[in-house]
Amino acid sequence: LLDQSHHMTDLFLEGPDAMKLLSDLGVNSFGNFGVNKAKQFVAVNDDGFLIGDAVLFHLEDGVFDLVGHPMVIDWVLFHSERGDYDVRTERDDNSAVRASGPPKYYRYEIQGPTAVAVLEEVTGAPLPETKFFNMADFTLAGHTVRGLRHGMAGQPGFELFGPWEEGDAVFDALLGAGENHGMV
Repeated sequence: LLDQSHHMTDLFLEGPDAMKLLSDLGVNSFGNFGVNKAKQFVAVNDDGFLIGDAVLFHLEDGVFDLVGHPMVIDWVLFHSERGDYDVRTERDDNSAVRASGPPKYYRYEIQGPTAVAVLEEVTGAPLPETKFFNMADFTLAGHTVRGLRHGMAGQPGFELFGPWEEGDAVFDALLGAGENHGMV
């Protein structure tokens, strides 16, 4: 179990031109990039030189969360402000540079040979079939938790996230279920 809540900067994008902005700045294809999918977003300049990469979450129609190091976030934010895009943005800096308060989302990575068993125990249900870099919702500690299907270190697992205010309850529930599985 890894707490990533303070690790990266989030840029939330919303609006009818959000996907156009992202497709104008990245080398990625967005043809099949529907809601509840994520992808490694690779940002480039007009000459095709690499700016950087980040993970892009498609949360709802026209709503995205770009998670990564500030250079990609800055690049996308710069173009959203100066381009002709109908998009609203909200930046949530990582905790090392955030002016005040907690992050908008908690973000917990659960990986390893017993990750599935821990999640099934804590949710009280079999995990839904979820393809790599797709998302599913779980009920955990009485809260709806969104999970991105990962595969770090060759093991199945999820990156779980939700509103910061629910993070402690979710974390405690994960630790409680993890005791039976040797989770640290």
